[in-house]
Amino acid sequence: VLIDRRSGVVFAGGLVFADRVPTTPHADLPTWLAQLDRLETLLSDLPALTLVPSHGPVRTDRQALTQTRAYLRWLDGAFRDWAQQGLEINDVLRAPVPSQFKGWAALDTEYIRNVTHLFPLYERAALGLPARR
Repeated sequence: VLIDRRSGVVFAGGLVFADRVPTTPHADLPTWLAQLDRLETLLSDLPALTLVPSHGPVRTDRQALTQTRAYLRWLDGAFRDWAQQGLEINDVLRAPVPSQFKGWAALDTEYIRNVTHLFPLYERAALGLPARR
């Protein structure tokens, strides 16, 4: 992340997505969520904001942060719940995605990638096995 405090321009890199499903091939969702919170704090005193996300349109508000955080929280909670319920990866692939995310770019491809990258980690945790990538 690069923040120009004078102009209020923030290049958020792969931390923030706008109107697009985040990519997660190497993601640690709790860490990512914590970093979004940290970024929000860093931006709190900017007089103006121009946020340049990794993917999606440039924003002049914090909506992309809110969107990214909401999607990651949903993914983390849903995957944890589904793994604890014993769902298999095919069940998760067919599970409905909340309507607030349905109009986002790359939903069809990135959700599949999210499931294949991350759900096995949640399955291992639900079974009490050590995490493995």
